[in-house]
This record gives sequence, structure tokens and C-alpha cells, in this order.
Amino acid sequence: MSNRTDEEQIALIRDWWRANGRSVIAGIVIAVVAVIGWQQWNAYQERTAESASGYYMAFLDALRDEAPEADLVEQGERIISDYGRTPYAALTALWLAQHHVERDELDAAADRLRWVVGQARSEAFVAPARLRLAQVLAAREQYDEALGLLEQAPAGFESRYRELAGDIQAERGSAEAAAAAYRQALEAPSLDPQRRGLIELKLSDLGVDLESLS
Repeated sequence: MSNRTDEEQIALIRDWWRANGRSVIAGIVIAVVAVIGWQQWNAYQERTAESASGYYMAFLDALRDEAPEADLVEQGERIISDYGRTPYAALTALWLAQHHVERDELDAAADRLRWVVGQARSEAFVAPARLRLAQVLAAREQYDEALGLLEQAPAGFESRYRELAGDIQAERGSAEAAAAAYRQALEAPSLDPQRRGLIELKLSDLGVDLESLS
């Protein structure tokens, strides 16, 4: 069991989202374009209701300008409710999840991420949403549910899923399971070379002889 307080857990996940949240969502947009192709993406946007785009841009403006909480959530929920089959809804839900994390509202953040996991029509949205949902659940010490989300890693996310699984196992005090997950992360084809050293450091902290990994 973790020795961290609830406040420390929330601070950790909030700091991560502040540092990485925007890049994560930007990466999702890039991934969507790569999956369906630039021409198809443009065609889809043309078919998408013009009002959905307008509402989404207004929502981003409200987010940037730090609009009152009630107004921001109302705008976001309108997009999700009225345009749930468009990419704008999934993107809005991800932004709202980040907003809730920054306000220490982890239950609300989990609800937004669950919506993306259950309703988004592209794996480009679902895969990172599952990853972030697992992180939020782990911060609430809902370890079993978090690990369940990470069991099947989609292509391109293998290393991040296994690394987070290792983090969760280490947090709950399961050093052997954590080491096994970190080893799998190191073997994943999607491993970012810049993260290799960090994962090896985590293994070293668990007492694993790094020479045995060669």
C-alpha cells in the first residue's frame, strides 16, 4: 500500500498533466490525421457540422481565458452531448479531463476519460485516454481497475502501458510485478529511446541488476 497521502497523489498527477497534457492532446490530433489521411481528414471536417467547429473553438478560447468553471463545463458538455460522434467531442472531453485534474477533481476527470474510452470512434483517442484514466485511477489507489485498463496495449503504446503498469505495481508495493512490467517496457517496439534510461533507473531502484538486462 502506498505511503503517500491523497494530497501528494493528486499533486503528482496534476503536475504530470500540467507538463504533458497539451502535448498529449496535440499528439492525438496528429495521430488521427496520420491514421485516416490528410485528405480524408479535410473531407471529414467539411462534412462535420460547422456549428461543432465553432463551439469547439469557443470552448478553447474559454479554456485559455480561464472562464468561470460553470461556463466552461457547460460549453464542453454541450459539445459532448450534441456532437458526440465528431472528433471535437473526444478532444473536448480530454481537455475537460485535464481541467479537472488541475483542480484536483479526479473523479470528474475519470468520468471524462471513461467517456472517451467508451464513445470515441478512433483508437487514436481511446489508447491515450485509457492510459490517462489508468493514471487517474492509480492516484486514487484504485490499482486493480487501473491495471485492467493496461492489460492490452495497442500498437504504438506498448512501452507506455507497460511502464505505467510498473509504476502502479511499485506504488502498491509489488516489486516483483513492477520489475516484470518494466522489463516488458524495455522490450516494447514502441519504446522511446529517451525513456529507456528512466525505466532502467526505476529498475535499479527496485534492486534489479541492470547487467542482467543485456
